[in-house]
Amino acid sequence: MDPLSVASGVIGLIQAANAVVSFCFDFRNAYKDNPSEMTTLLTEIIQLRSVVENLRNLAEKVENDQGSDLEKGQFLVLRGLCQPGGAIKACEAELYELLADLTPGEKTHRVQRLTKAFAQAMKWQLKGEDMRKAVERLERYKSTFSLVLNMYEV
Repeated sequence: MDPLSVASGVIGLIQAANAVVSFCFDFRNAYKDNPSEMTTLLTEIIQLRSVVENLRNLAEKVENDQGSDLEKGQFLVLRGLCQPGGAIKACEAELYELLADLTPGEKTHRVQRLTKAFAQAMKWQLKGEDMRKAVERLERYKSTFSLVLNMYEV
């Protein structure tokens, strides 16, 4: 796996986070009595996305500055995160699974803008405990990615 595919893997995760954030904003704007779990989820994903964007910057830096032992070490860590079953791919899958839970009946990962009538008719799909567990899993991914960034003081 070359650095470009590492950056591509990170970009895929950012796209997944953007899809969930977009849904959450649409839902929140259309449905005034949104559950507090939606706000918690939205905050967590925005923070996760910020950390992942820093990972993308690191991957791009490594791609542009290859050669030193430090960059090679950074590349190995990033490559490990992007491997199948690695934290990047697992987090991306978690976000798309969450998106599927939030958008019942959707067959694709594209989130269409919600109309006010649909949002009011839609019942909250995730129970509070399920939402807390999803947020906890996303927090663990964010912590993992933050540790990698702290290793290289990005």
